[in-house]
This record gives sequence, structure tokens and C-alpha cells, in this order.
Amino acid sequence: GKWYEIGRMPLFFQRNCIGNVTATYTGQAGSSDITVLNECSGENSTVISSEGLAMPVDETGSKLKVTFLPSWIRWLPVGRGDYWVLARDDNYQTALVGTPDKSNLWLLARTPNISQQTYSKYRQIAQQQGYDLKEFTLTPQSNQTVNLVP
Repeated sequence: GKWYEIGRMPLFFQRNCIGNVTATYTGQAGSSDITVLNECSGENSTVISSEGLAMPVDETGSKLKVTFLPSWIRWLPVGRGDYWVLARDDNYQTALVGTPDKSNLWLLARTPNISQQTYSKYRQIAQQQGYDLKEFTLTPQSNQTVNLVP
């Protein structure tokens, strides 16, 4: 399904994204692989997108190998990042995703709005797991009605 980025630690791919960042995950028929479509708004209302492939590492589905290499070269055993679901709520409406080297972190939600309490809870979880949040930034979304305080 579609997830809205609430906040992130800066990532090179997203250097030109100014807001409206989403990730849409679609299961592939007959496979455990997942297509990932990342989109954001760039300057002058341009849409920037990147399509990748996520492959579950184990049965839990909480650890993924993700590649954004062109599809014709994805068979190579390079260019795959580890993306781990670090926490999620019971209703699967919010999730914290990070890399095990602690250089990347995303707070995602099914809607562009989460409560300050939820935001604070996920920040605390990230800190408890060793993430340095001084680079963590909130992501502007067009339909946001809640103003979160970092």
C-alpha cells in the first residue's frame, strides 16, 4: 500500500525532494518480492520518482534487501540495501524503517498526519535503538493538518 513519509534522515536520492514524499509497496504475483515506487515533489511542481525492488530476507518480512538499480541489472549481487522495519503500531498505520548501520531512518504513516504523541514515541524508539536524530527532518505533505514539533 501507500505510505507517507512523515520524517527522515537525509538520503542522497531525496536531495531534490521538497515535500509530498510517498512510498508505494506492491506485492508481485507468485513471488515474495515487492515493487517499491518512491515519489516526491521537486522544485516547480515536478514529480521525482524511483522504482525499486524489495526482497524479504526472512519469513518475518521485517527485514528487506532493497535495490533501486535499473531492472535489467538487478540480478547482480550489488547495490542492495538493508531496510529493517524497526517498529510499527498494531493497526499497521505507522512504521519506523531504518538501516542497520543507522545512517538512514524513515517514519512512515498511511496518512500524512500523525499525532505529536505518536511522533514522539517513534523518536524515542529510534534513539533507544542507537539512531542519532540531529539530522532527522520532518517532511512537508500537502494534506498535512498537524504541525509536529521536533
